[in-house]
Amino acid sequence: MNRLVFILLEQINHEAPDSVDYIIAFHILRYLSVIRGISIQNLADACMVSKSTISRFCRKIGYEDYNELMDELNRSSDHWHDILMNPRRRGNSEEYLLEISQVVTDLHRTMDYTKVHELARDIATHSKVYVMGSMQAYLPALQLQEELCLAGKVILAPAIYSLQTEAILHASEDDLFIIFSNSGQFFDRIFVNRENRNVMKIPKIWMITGNTDLKEDAMFNRIIYIPNNMHFEDHPLKFLLTANIITLAYEEYIEKHPYYENKR
Repeated sequence: MNRLVFILLEQINHEAPDSVDYIIAFHILRYLSVIRGISIQNLADACMVSKSTISRFCRKIGYEDYNELMDELNRSSDHWHDILMNPRRRGNSEEYLLEISQVVTDLHRTMDYTKVHELARDIATHSKVYVMGSMQAYLPALQLQEELCLAGKVILAPAIYSLQTEAILHASEDDLFIIFSNSGQFFDRIFVNRENRNVMKIPKIWMITGNTDLKEDAMFNRIIYIPNNMHFEDHPLKFLLTANIITLAYEEYIEKHPYYENKR
């Protein structure tokens, strides 16, 4: 599923059904397969709003104007349909749990526990921690927030695009960001119109991803790779299990370093 669909779904998930932004996003999603190439006037008429309202909506969700939004829509593929029709997803339901057991074994075999414990230390030693993800990857982000809260560490998990963008653009060097992104392209949403990503060099960023081509650098300080995370039974299960592992590692760190118990 492409970036635009993620953003539009975020709008209908977080806006009131009678709001203008909800109406515009819902209309585009509902007629996704036939709306490509529609003029801004036709879209405005269909949503019973003005052209300036459509333009404002485009800017709010991260596009320079309506033409840029349409360009991305025209380039998008039916990847989400391909996922639904994947033979591995349409297999025997009675074999699903057997496949899940293999997923757990595979995750344990490939997990870099040294990095997990390093991340746990960073969570304990940073006063402000953000965890983020889009769509399916937001579920493990939310789970990590909940599990760490129960362990005594309150972290932030902004859900919508505008709040995620605001947090990143105003981050300090004392902030920690944990990003769940299977493709590793989470920040492409944030910086779609910005050539300079130097702001990402300010906070410390951990990327948890299935993209093994992604390399650690000045922007992605540390990466935890989750290999073979592209199949239906793998994703987001491996991310959810990873969130649990991180929480357990955090609790272990706090037990060994009680100094941070009072700094949470």
